[in-house]
Amino acid sequence: MPAVIHSDTLYSAIFSLWATLFNDDIDEMAADNLFGVSSLYPFYVVSGKVIHFMPIPLGCAPESSPGSPLANLRLISSELLIPFCRGQRLPLESYSIFHNGAACCQEEVTRDALFFECGLQTRTTVDRAASVHTVDSGKTELSFSQRSGLFFLAWFHDGDVKKKFESVLALLADEGLGRARSLGRGTFEITQGKQFELPRGGGENHLCLSLFSPETGESAPCIDYAKSSYGLLSRRGVAPTSAGIMPTKSVAMITEGSLLHFNRKVAIGGRSRDISIENSLLGHKQYRVGRSLFVPTDI
Repeated sequence: MPAVIHSDTLYSAIFSLWATLFNDDIDEMAADNLFGVSSLYPFYVVSGKVIHFMPIPLGCAPESSPGSPLANLRLISSELLIPFCRGQRLPLESYSIFHNGAACCQEEVTRDALFFECGLQTRTTVDRAASVHTVDSGKTELSFSQRSGLFFLAWFHDGDVKKKFESVLALLADEGLGRARSLGRGTFEITQGKQFELPRGGGENHLCLSLFSPETGESAPCIDYAKSSYGLLSRRGVAPTSAGIMPTKSVAMITEGSLLHFNRKVAIGGRSRDISIENSLLGHKQYRVGRSLFVPTDI
């Protein structure tokens, strides 16, 4: 999905720094449902108004042929998602389509507008002894436009957990999220956004806003996959070993935008998956957190 950072990446960064700041057991945190986060989605500012974008439910995008303005549509504004999740069909083709056809909103945005632009990262290495300059420009980096950024949704078990989370997030803003943090990449500023209305219906289909890995007991009989529309994504990490940086185990997770049919109204949480490998030098287990936020819909 374009312009999205998956929730398991945010969970991993939060857990890593949480262990640095607090004397909490990370294994217990991975098992307990103390807080939940969505994936990070883009926002765009038009005439001072912040427009939040979310995934269009899988299987619900308007039918379109190759070359159609809606062929690459993946994200719609939260204001459009509200009636959409209540079962209304909207004339999306008459709204603003931008970011290479991936995003749609009611506000007037030019078709060539982008959340971010891709460029080449240039690094110069100087060997002073040999007086040799080496220029490496083979890596891609993203630069957000002045009108855009990322946001996420979160809930907390209690106020104490929220305070700790906010402390960890402040440290993460300084350290950076993602790779190349030693070069100053991935740092960000935190802005407390205004509350906005989430789409909400009363049906049995629920929109997934995070990567999701169901508990064994949740797969059956709580979730009816035959009546669901969902995508799968393979996720893994890396770990330092005596042989160098090695990939961890991979796990399949249900993607954002999936519509899952819940057979009954129960709390569907999700689980953390242990992706640790032997000979890791980290000294602790690694997890991919598959706890998701869901929105009930009438679709």
